[in-house]
Amino acid sequence: GNAEFIIRGLSRDPSSEKAEAIKPFTDEFMKADADDVESMVKAFDGCYGAFVVTDFYQRFSAKHEMETTRNIKEAAKKAELKHVVLSTLEDTRIIINNADNKDTWKVIDDELGMYVPHFDGKGEAADDFASEVPTTKLLTCMYMESFIHFGMGPSRQKDDDPFAITFPMGNSKLALV
Repeated sequence: GNAEFIIRGLSRDPSSEKAEAIKPFTDEFMKADADDVESMVKAFDGCYGAFVVTDFYQRFSAKHEMETTRNIKEAAKKAELKHVVLSTLEDTRIIINNADNKDTWKVIDDELGMYVPHFDGKGEAADDFASEVPTTKLLTCMYMESFIHFGMGPSRQKDDDPFAITFPMGNSKLALV
């Protein structure tokens, strides 16, 4: 911690391996779940602000992630947070719907009209959040863990080839967290 702020960590499961890994970097730690607005209000009680990350991959559902973001927004308002840093992504629909080749893009989520649901849901929910709570949107890039957990990891074409990570990017650089 520091003299001005106390760092409070939150997790749906404070005994999880991931929660245990961040506990040493916090001053206090408690259970809270974005599916339960009142647990978030309690978690935010007395806080100046919050750094918020939502999890599309918890249920692989943009609709659920958008709902949890709305719940966090309501909790932030009730707890009177002064500022939130919200980890988010861009809503690709804004770009794609204005592109000359819009008709070549496949809508993945017909109900919500989303091309890239884990981007589009975050982006839409972040705009709604920021319209009611003082917010800084942190637009991040791809996580290195995606190579491990989502089948994007090193592969090889033949058994005697070296392992490689390949993307059709030309000479562009790839930002990773």
